[in-house]
Amino acid sequence: MDNGIPKHLKSYVVMVNEPKSLNDIFKVAASIKCSCGVDAFNIVTEKWEQSHESKEAEKQINALKERYKKNFPSNRWRMMDSGYKGRWWIFVEEKGNINNNKYLEDITDLWNVSLKDPLIPTYLSAICSKCSQQIVILDTRYHGYDAFAWQDTLKFNNNFKTKQKQKCRTCGNNNSKITVKISSTGKDDLLAEGDGIINEENWQDAFDWITIDLECAGCGKITKKYLDLETA
Repeated sequence: MDNGIPKHLKSYVVMVNEPKSLNDIFKVAASIKCSCGVDAFNIVTEKWEQSHESKEAEKQINALKERYKKNFPSNRWRMMDSGYKGRWWIFVEEKGNINNNKYLEDITDLWNVSLKDPLIPTYLSAICSKCSQQIVILDTRYHGYDAFAWQDTLKFNNNFKTKQKQKCRTCGNNNSKITVKISSTGKDDLLAEGDGIINEENWQDAFDWITIDLECAGCGKITKKYLDLETA
């Protein structure tokens, strides 16, 4: 089924809505259900350590982004950092018009310091509350546009340091229902820009944004954007 759900999740999803495209952005949402039929999971994230120098460089880059955000409202512009002509820049891209970019600040020196460490991946899994099956929801070493399109050049820190389990702050329940929202530039654009790496069979794996919402299985409290991450 050509519904935009990444292949590693296809066996565990129940569609929340039909895939749709708006302003050249493809979006799809689905809830997660274990193969045993249960939809309540213990959420586990795994974290890595990062050097002080790398953290400080990232902090300065983020501060620059915040300064520029005042002039570029998020309902119209998307702020990113990326390479251009051998340098790294903070730039904004007009939503619905990927050809209208404004390059705001050269951050090459800060970027190089932030990359002295291997890239810090994001890893989130769900453990079924009934059968204990573990489902990997997101591992940015393998999932998303950057990991998919640049898999031969990205170098990640593979040393897991700490595990963190989600617990409801209202009732203390450890289990949650999960909704995953995926967005990308869509099949046609991905096929056009993929240089042969992206094709009809795998375009769903090259998503550029993922949002995860949680609903407590105990009290029903909803946590919007428990994870909200750009992967491109």
